[in-house]
Amino acid sequence: MTKAARSEAISVLRRFVHGQLSFDELQGFVRSRNFGWLDELLDGLELTDGDYRELALDEHALGQRLQRFVGGSVSAHSFADWAFETYRIFSSGAYPTSEVYSAKVEISLLMLCLVSECAANGLLAPPAPRAREIGGGSVTQVRRTGVATDPRRIAGRILDALERGQQIPAEGVVGRVLRNLPTVRLQTRARPKEDHFAPELDQWVDLALATTHAERPVPAPEECWFVPLAVCTRELWLENPPEGVWGHPENDRMHALRGRFPHLDLDEGDPLYFVGPDGIAEIVLATPVIDEFAVRTAVRLFCLRNRIRRCTLDRSPCYPSKEDR
Repeated sequence: MTKAARSEAISVLRRFVHGQLSFDELQGFVRSRNFGWLDELLDGLELTDGDYRELALDEHALGQRLQRFVGGSVSAHSFADWAFETYRIFSSGAYPTSEVYSAKVEISLLMLCLVSECAANGLLAPPAPRAREIGGGSVTQVRRTGVATDPRRIAGRILDALERGQQIPAEGVVGRVLRNLPTVRLQTRARPKEDHFAPELDQWVDLALATTHAERPVPAPEECWFVPLAVCTRELWLENPPEGVWGHPENDRMHALRGRFPHLDLDEGDPLYFVGPDGIAEIVLATPVIDEFAVRTAVRLFCLRNRIRRCTLDRSPCYPSKEDR
């Protein structure tokens, strides 16, 4: 790619990120340069620290974009397209190591993608109201059986956090989405073939969320892009402790979980339950390997924590079990 062509591409990306170009216009540019998808263009660009500085999507600029959506001047469909493509741009290249990197921007985009994807696929429709009888007649109860997840409301919560300099409420966003799914479909994330013989691979498992209604036997990879849960052994956790205080013992969610469910045995594998700033749960088990039984143990804790109604693991029913009812 020539210097002039590269400069033009960065300019187009910047205009899209700041809402000056539509998704269709971005796609038109990508295809006019003989690329099928934005990912192919990004691979060719190999965005650098300087490029991200030029794109200039900081917390203030993201807040301005969110204000337009929350205020109703941008449609939910257009915003979903913007969120996904912008997240692609900022999850590739050198952004994580860039001087302009912002964890709040990255996490905000991730949460907006999750909510937008599930809403676009009809998974977050408001629950039906319950009917009850009052004075011999049937009336519709105002309170619903669950909490509707509106992308604009979620964007509003993220906007509030950005404006107040607070942590992005990722754990709350993920939990709300999971609670509103009729069935949480988890898929074991395939491990890289080149790492097949790495000894540490039997000590961790990533579980991805299928975000569509697709009935195909195995959801396509693009339907399982979000990983809400990772499971690892205590040995691996201690060898590779996370950065930040979120992995400290005082932030172990098991204390609260045992308090909520004193009648359940939740001590299988002596679990630790942490949640990172990105809302992703990390469950640590004192087992030599993470086998199928260990994964199901972790999924059960995950479902209880997030008040999930039904869950499948690799297309097989996993939660609730008889002991949880």
